[in-house]
Amino acid sequence: MDKATWKHNAETSQALVRDHVAWSTKLSGSGASIRVKEVGRQGSLVQYHLYVSGLPSNVLYTAVSWPVTQEKPSPIVEGVSLGKDGIVMCAGRTPEQCGDSSKKDDPIEFAFNAVKGEPYRVALVAGNDKAAVVIVPDPIVAKDKGCTLRVERLLPHFELSTLRAAGFLPIVTCLSMANPMARSIRLTRKQIAKATFTSL
Repeated sequence: MDKATWKHNAETSQALVRDHVAWSTKLSGSGASIRVKEVGRQGSLVQYHLYVSGLPSNVLYTAVSWPVTQEKPSPIVEGVSLGKDGIVMCAGRTPEQCGDSSKKDDPIEFAFNAVKGEPYRVALVAGNDKAAVVIVPDPIVAKDKGCTLRVERLLPHFELSTLRAAGFLPIVTCLSMANPMARSIRLTRKQIAKATFTSL
């Protein structure tokens, strides 16, 4: 691989990592959040209900998904309502609302095929009102003596992944995996708390 190609791939990968991290840290509006509740698991298929707080309940939302198999997010359900306790549902009461009038206020079951370490990014959007969440049905997590490492795949075949670290000593020496030619770097505890390491 020549230097120009490597640089292009590195920049593309870094942009993907930034967007992935921003999905859970910056996309939601102020005070908005999504709570996830698993409601079914059969084999690799896992189903969830979503509960939203901090968003108005009198507007209709579009549910947006960004799977690792797609370059960009795309809408999956329009006319979504928020019900009791903020549950995401299809009210089915008006033509603009998703769902069937014979089954009003039907909670949406978000179903995903659990793949090891694969994140499923979901958001509700209505103009400037937004709430987003990242769901990992089958996480890759290692814990030891108060330290935690989490790995998430950002491309289908692990061509790109992130490594998140928590609980390590105040000064830690790490290898910059985003640049194999770089020297090791030293991070403080504060830097580690904000860090996402990229594996290419």
